[in-house]
Amino acid sequence: MVRRCVDEKSEFGILLGLPKGIVRVGCTAQVTEVLKRYNDGRMDIITVGRFAVSYNEINHADAYAKDALLEGDVDLLDDRDARVDARMRSELARLYEVCHTLVFDDYPKNIETEAPEYLSFVVAATLPLDLMWKQQSWSCARKPTARSAS
Repeated sequence: MVRRCVDEKSEFGILLGLPKGIVRVGCTAQVTEVLKRYNDGRMDIITVGRFAVSYNEINHADAYAKDALLEGDVDLLDDRDARVDARMRSELARLYEVCHTLVFDDYPKNIETEAPEYLSFVVAATLPLDLMWKQQSWSCARKPTARSAS
């Protein structure tokens, strides 16, 4: 699957796997660079997340227990057109600067140049937040669009 996505420059979906199942909200990712190819077909890759997705149905869900590739139908959760409240963005930026300085003993790079709709991603990617907290806060803020993909 990854080889096909590399060759076609297409995206694939990623969901967080837990011992008792998988979460419903994840994202599409695209391979931006292949660092190394191995003789057995494996690759070391760098990816970038593109769009949030929520799965509707997993085909052959029993494959999860076998660590097999899962496929299913998803809704794209596209919130890029959502309005960003200027006061909320300013408060998030201020709190991020405080937290970043306390955690890393260094002031963060200039986040004012970040597009308003991406600030929450910068905060989540940079600060050492609990994985489940990130997943829950990210999931609750997204609503499905009319578009679907599989």
